[in-house]
Amino acid sequence: MENLKFETINYRGLWSNVLLNLRKFILNGDLKPGEQLIESAIASQMQVSRGPVRDALKQLENEGLVTNIPRKGTYVRKLNKEDFKQIYELRAYLESLAIRLAIEKLDVNSELIPTLKNIVKQMGEVATEENIAEIADFDLEFHRAICESSKNQYLIEAWMRIRSVIRLCLITDLTFKNYLETERDHNMIIVAIIEKNIKAGEEKIKAHIASSSTLLFG
Repeated sequence: MENLKFETINYRGLWSNVLLNLRKFILNGDLKPGEQLIESAIASQMQVSRGPVRDALKQLENEGLVTNIPRKGTYVRKLNKEDFKQIYELRAYLESLAIRLAIEKLDVNSELIPTLKNIVKQMGEVATEENIAEIADFDLEFHRAICESSKNQYLIEAWMRIRSVIRLCLITDLTFKNYLETERDHNMIIVAIIEKNIKAGEEKIKAHIASSSTLLFG
């Protein structure tokens, strides 16, 4: 952790900026699963008091990115196979419902298809071995766009609550080698939406998520 370059903060909203820094380092893999996060060290590096750091760590715990162990400290969460399994099960349920609702509302979702095509295009433009984190960000944006197009606020809120742990899964699962499979899956999902084929959309998005779980669990 000593080698990470935290941004010095000189303005209001200290805890939210501490939060952004820590979340970025966790989701990019700079802070490794199981690594301890020491309040005093983070506060010193970011030149803030320990209060904002404590608040940021609490929020990260709420997001499922860190674990607080009483009398030991706070650690970057280390997901196990059961964690991944449960996350992917919930994700498949939410996103299959989301694509159904998005297709049903496609007449008022005129920007959905251009948005998804643009995301796939942007993923292709950054697709190199060194840009796995950026590819994962675009992957997440693709699925968020579908969820938001469901127009179901409770579904969107449920998906957003697990967004950070989905991102952890993506950075674990997504390699440059299987990026081409992700691109293919995304294009097939877009075709199903264009054709307003709800059954195909649900099947494609479930298969896409299931392929990720297969890569993780064998």
